[in-house]
Amino acid sequence: MELDDLRAVALSHPETTEAPHHHRQAFKVAGKIFCTVDPSIGSVNVLFPDDLARQALAEHGDAVSPVHWGARLAGVSIELATVEPKLLELLVADAWAERAPARLLEAVVVQPDAAAAVRKKLQLTANQTLGLLDPPEDLAGWFGPVVGAKDASVLVAFAITDAQFRTQAKRLAAAAHRGVVPWLAYPKAKGLGTTLSRDRIREGAVAFELDTVRQVAIDDRWSALRLKLQAG
Repeated sequence: MELDDLRAVALSHPETTEAPHHHRQAFKVAGKIFCTVDPSIGSVNVLFPDDLARQALAEHGDAVSPVHWGARLAGVSIELATVEPKLLELLVADAWAERAPARLLEAVVVQPDAAAAVRKKLQLTANQTLGLLDPPEDLAGWFGPVVGAKDASVLVAFAITDAQFRTQAKRLAAAAHRGVVPWLAYPKAKGLGTTLSRDRIREGAVAFELDTVRQVAIDDRWSALRLKLQAG
């Protein structure tokens, strides 16, 4: 890929602007930088909170490298010459969503293939059924066909507050003992006033004999963590 390809991807997101930033070009939304590039060498820094940067490194380690600001992990670096277009689009979209104001995230339109993409992220197979616990109304179109929680082989529970997390974790633990694959969905980047984060969920899940396995993005506002019963 080339600089113009990156520019097209970044500027496709609402209210994104481009401006010089030291020796790099920066892409911003609402005045906040979410991506920079050094045009002379084609090195792109995609900026994330620490937990999402660690997730990107874990999932795409062969294609990305860490970006540090002092001792803080601030994002990942990719090379335009070698990066897969789909990976670039995914990382830039997630970085934009982390910086974008709520009014822009609320305006995101469900794409026709969104349900298939989400089901793939949740690793659903053809013979598995999906159930949802307390999903937001505006996410109804993101999952495709769903069944009741008691009939599901994969179960996604939604939580915003600590109290909701504890309720959902208890329900997911019970489902996991029945052989159901449990997922806990929560707002990204403290959106919707949430107190939850990946680290907070991982620590809290221990009380329910659950471990976190992997994280995916449902859309620009919601992440989901796959859980499993603790060994032993």
